[in-house]
Amino acid sequence: MKHPAKKIALLGLCTAIAMVLAWLESLLPPLAVAVPGIKLGLPNIAIVFILYRFGWKEAACVSFVRILAVSLLFGNVPTLLYSLAGGFLSLLGMAFLKKT
Repeated sequence: MKHPAKKIALLGLCTAIAMVLAWLESLLPPLAVAVPGIKLGLPNIAIVFILYRFGWKEAACVSFVRILAVSLLFGNVPTLLYSLAGGFLSLLGMAFLKKT
C-alpha cells in the first residue's frame, strides 16, 4: 500500500472484526470433541485475509493483538496461554498452506 495510515487503519479494522468474531464464537455452545477447549476458529477468517493481503508478519501482529485483547476482556491467564499457542500453530499452518 502507498499510504501507511491506510494500512494501519485496515489492520485495526481487521483486528476489530477478529475480536467481534471471537466474541460471537464464545456465544456458541462448546463442540462435543475429545479435545477440551477446541473452537471453530472464526477469528482466523480475518487473519487469513491479512495473511494474503499483507503477509505473515502483519497477520502475526493482528493475531497477537486480537488474542491479547480478547483474553483481557473475556478470559484469564490460562486462556491467554492456550490462545497464544493455538494462534501460533494456526498461523503456522496457514502460512505453510499458503506456500503450497
